[in-house]
Amino acid sequence: MFLIFVVFSINGSFATFIAKPLMSFIGLGKETTSAWVFWPVRIILIFIVYQTTLPIVGFCFGQFDFF
Repeated sequence: MFLIFVVFSINGSFATFIAKPLMSFIGLGKETTSAWVFWPVRIILIFIVYQTTLPIVGFCFGQFDFF
């Protein structure tokens, strides 16, 4: 059970860490984009990255069957 919590925490941190460079790649900066556009797009992007990388991180910790 502890490893599952570790996978969730690492993956959540990874998803939020990766979202910033992806937002820059898309061309949406916090300074140049309205907050009404920036934050919903960032939250959706974090959700997509999180769901995509969860099985990968789970596999690295031997918990792929759980995810």
